[in-house]
Amino acid sequence: MIESTFIHLEDTLCEASAAMGAAECDGALYGSLISAGEASRESWLTEVLGDGGYQHAGTERCWRLLEESWQAAAELIESESFSFVPLLPKDNEPLSARTRALGEWCGGFLFGLGIGGVDEFHHFSQEAQEVIGDLSEITRIESTPGGDEAAEAAFAELTEYVRVGVQILLEEIRSMHPAPLRPTLH
Repeated sequence: MIESTFIHLEDTLCEASAAMGAAECDGALYGSLISAGEASRESWLTEVLGDGGYQHAGTERCWRLLEESWQAAAELIESESFSFVPLLPKDNEPLSARTRALGEWCGGFLFGLGIGGVDEFHHFSQEAQEVIGDLSEITRIESTPGGDEAAEAAFAELTEYVRVGVQILLEEIRSMHPAPLRPTLH
């Protein structure tokens, strides 16, 4: 979701009565792209908007934003230097909100892998299996209100771990399926 901010996407999804919030949507986007590329685009859109999500007033604007986000993320994944950051609330938001969003992002990412057909991890390397296990654990993360410097540092470290873990999984999946994802650009 390179082109959008967390708040903009959250507001747009809410207006469309989407089934997912911004963090989960972004995670599902990357999980879908990494696992199946363009093949999972329609499934991702359907899951984000939910059953009947196409009937709400804000759906057309939301649909356009999601399409743009898909294209931007697909281009990023195919770039020489895949470098992304999970879409989360800005640093000036409470740590508890950012922590909750990181858990939702990880849940969305794992869901997106499933949308793309990657739901068995026993054939992954030990390192990739550990990343999957850690992402699963992060989905259950809880944060206490407030946030001192140590808590902020721990959150930053965890976010960086998620970012690097996704890169590890991308490389793992690419090594198993060496053909490029080649997204269709509209």
